[in-house]
Amino acid sequence: MKLFQEIHYWERLMFEIPHYAAEVYTKREDLRSAREHVLLVVRDYNRYGENIQEQVQNSEDQAKHFAKWGLQILSWTEHQAIIHTGT
Repeated sequence: MKLFQEIHYWERLMFEIPHYAAEVYTKREDLRSAREHVLLVVRDYNRYGENIQEQVQNSEDQAKHFAKWGLQILSWTEHQAIIHTGT
């Protein structure tokens, strides 16, 4: 982005612009568009990563909670479990 500003001022001052810089400058709109798309993808990726981390943390908390509860269920006999779920 700084290169585009620099080239703009070189043009205004009527300086000769190196050919490689002029080529990049002619594609500036395509490059800006690509940059914006990349930023959107990165933002969405980061949000997805944050959501995954929250879900993992919630899952770990739930797993700990259910593990305590589950151990009690596992200690029941089959007959007690059937009676409990039937009521």
